[in-house]
Amino acid sequence: IRHGMTDLTALEVESALIDFCTVINQPIANIVLGQGARAFGVMTADEIVRKYQATPLAKIEEGFVLININKTYTRAKGQKSYYEATKESLPINKSKIPTLKYALSEYKGFVVEVFEIKEWYAVETKDKNGKPRTRWGFNGIVADADVRSRYLNKSVQKAPGTANPIRYNYSSKA
Repeated sequence: IRHGMTDLTALEVESALIDFCTVINQPIANIVLGQGARAFGVMTADEIVRKYQATPLAKIEEGFVLININKTYTRAKGQKSYYEATKESLPINKSKIPTLKYALSEYKGFVVEVFEIKEWYAVETKDKNGKPRTRWGFNGIVADADVRSRYLNKSVQKAPGTANPIRYNYSSKA
């Protein structure tokens, strides 16, 4: 397709062609994504704006919970919306539930949606050993424009070693 390129350019062209084949649903033999695919590969327009123009989230207000959805949401698969990926099986501290009015969906370091929580409900699940446990879910709606404008598309820093997808307090200095 191209020749006479530097090694770096060849890797970038290869990566772009792998992305292109994936987008048009043409199987290829590559086992791995191309060079820089995670950082510079296929993104939606919203993701590109977030990547290059996002301002850092300074803190979250009382009554808000920040929920990381990296494990429950897969972009471009059409299987789950941000709401579906955010709303259920959450390891929420039961004592916090009465105070939580809004949920911030965080995906890959950015707040991608803000929901107003209308009600909470228990979700009975089992841990990896089969022992019953209670998680929590919520029913809600997309928050109004004023609330969304304060949080949507802000970048979120994750403290090293943080595994819990739930954060009640957040400060960019954390």
